[in-house]
Amino acid sequence: MSDTIEGLAYKTRPLYAGKPWFLPIIGNWWRLRDWIELSRARRSAA
Repeated sequence: MSDTIEGLAYKTRPLYAGKPWFLPIIGNWWRLRDWIELSRARRSAA
């Protein structure tokens, strides 16, 4: 007995087609986190 979905093609990684569109978003997120942490450190040192 063969599986009915065996021959169907499906995406293994949703929203990803080979071009990393999400990297700038992630980079900006961590840049913001670093800026917030640096601002807090400066305030507590002053």
